[in-house]
Amino acid sequence: MAVPTTAPLKRGIVRRLRSSTPLISQLKGGIHQRIAPRRTRYPFIKYAQVSAPWSFDAGGEGNDGHATVDALYDISVLSLNPIQAETLDAIIQDLFSSRTADIDLNAVVDGLNVQRCHRVADLPTGPERDGEGRRIVEIGGTYRIVADAALVIPGP
Repeated sequence: MAVPTTAPLKRGIVRRLRSSTPLISQLKGGIHQRIAPRRTRYPFIKYAQVSAPWSFDAGGEGNDGHATVDALYDISVLSLNPIQAETLDAIIQDLFSSRTADIDLNAVVDGLNVQRCHRVADLPTGPERDGEGRRIVEIGGTYRIVADAALVIPGP
């Protein structure tokens, strides 16, 4: 039995972010998982998996089971300008919390069926200083993505 992973969700998040021309056209530093390299230009996006517990249903006789993941991801914008960060965060929120966010994300996620996708919290961030002493802001949110996958159990 092949156990699914959250890798398709991570790739889907990046694909969905890259699909937005208004968002990508304003990013100078790109999209990064967890942390960005030193001297990354502002603004940029970072995302991180917060948690992703799986539940499994092994199915019954003659039925393959399925696995469901209830994942949380933090997605935030780092910028030198708070208005720019808020504007980019609003674009991200539209991408992942619209009426069709689950359908739109499902189109770019391979191997998992996205059931729900929406913002569940704002990230409590504030001004900080980067390695060069510049004042930066980080604005973002936590997104809940629920997806499932069929478990194909090989026969005898």
